Amino acid sequence: MSTHAPTLHAEDGTAAPGDPTPPQVHEDRALLARYLDLLNRAITRSKQRFPYRVVLDALRNELGGRIVHVTLADDSGRGTALACRFEGSRLAPTMGRDRGREASSLSWTLARDHVYDVMARPWHYLVDPQRFELPPFSVCTAG
Repeated sequence: MSTHAPTLHAEDGTAAPGDPTPPQVHEDRALLARYLDLLNRAITRSKQRFPYRVVLDALRNELGGRIVHVTLADDSGRGTALACRFEGSRLAPTMGRDRGREASSLSWTLARDHVYDVMARPWHYLVDPQRFELPPFSVCTAG
């Protein structure tokens, strides 16, 4: 996995000319961005329903403004990370604006198979946000 923070053209994860990051990393980051978009849409659709309203309030309190490093992992344990920030009721990629890990950032690892399933059957997840893999976040320390 590259530690180089690429300059991106847009939220689709495409690289700027001359970016040395491998193409698979860009594809994985684009896949994670699409996954997060679906997750955000599911949360928005359900934010007034119980228990999602309570869960969203808890997420705002716990994650508000913090960096979350979302990693797309394969069976070997290798993965591609995407830095995100939780603001309002959305978890959105920072697109390189936040470089490196900050103290007390959070990590979230997603199985590649789960992300592929969400992409193949988005309606299944949009109607019930509990189907998304939302593990308890673990606090990372810088260093």
